[in-house]
Amino acid sequence: MTSPLNEAAVEQAAIDWLKGLDWQYAYGPDIGPDGATPERESYGQVVLEQWAVCSLVSRSAYAQYLSTINNCRTYGLPFGRWRSARVV
Repeated sequence: MTSPLNEAAVEQAAIDWLKGLDWQYAYGPDIGPDGATPERESYGQVVLEQWAVCSLVSRSAYAQYLSTINNCRTYGLPFGRWRSARVV
């Protein structure tokens, strides 16, 4: 007997597939703002900026990116609502 295709089955298949591609998996509540190892400011932040940026650009470009964001925050300038996924 086959199991029904539902959200949990699709999610688990995606997790297994990505883990097979050497992506790291972190259980959502563990990395939530009140979790054991928080990596997000709120549950509304569905992608994790620091991990995606690190995986997409070089370390020096990442440092420049952080500097730009910090300058924007310092002077009250908007820097967008972009958030990123944890990809390692």
